[in-house]
Amino acid sequence: MNSMIRSLGIWLIIGLVMMILFNMMGSRSGNEQRISFTEFMDKVETGSVLEVVAQGNNVIGITDGNQRFQTQVPDYPGLYQNLRENSVRIRVSPPERGNVFLAILNSWFPMLLIIGIWIFFMRQMQGGGNRAMSFGKIRTQVTEKKDNPITFSDVQGIDEARDELGEIVDFLSDPDKFRDLGGEIPRGVLLMGDPGTGKTLLAKAI
Repeated sequence: MNSMIRSLGIWLIIGLVMMILFNMMGSRSGNEQRISFTEFMDKVETGSVLEVVAQGNNVIGITDGNQRFQTQVPDYPGLYQNLRENSVRIRVSPPERGNVFLAILNSWFPMLLIIGIWIFFMRQMQGGGNRAMSFGKIRTQVTEKKDNPITFSDVQGIDEARDELGEIVDFLSDPDKFRDLGGEIPRGVLLMGDPGTGKTLLAKAI
């Protein structure tokens, strides 16, 4: 459980760092004030716009006060002629597709992180359940009775444990009798105790 919590904490930290990086990268070009096209043309005609950068229908402008703004330009054939008449420097660059990708990734990343954590927990839980349920599927080595002369009568001093294991042996010998009463095959037996208390003898007696 501690290793699971530690792994989850590491993935959460990685996810938070990635979200911060995506936000920083996405906000690098988002510092411009968005204005209407009418306001943009008013600034151009008053001579307060020094330079514009056209990216498709999006225009980023720089005023004489070194302020940046952006606007969406409609289909306006006389725009560049108007800019030249007002001595505005014009630069053209391709649309930044990376910003769209970052915006999509940034919006979907929290959900993907939650789904990843949920899958991680489900796999951990299923892994533990599979280990527990696979006990009955373990390939066992059959030992002939004549090769193992040890019986429960050879085990002394731990009568309670011996009686409980005797019930398991009876169940394995005749499982139908116990199934009729609602019994189920045991998934395993954990023998605990100090050295020399008879754990090995009990295991051999089974």
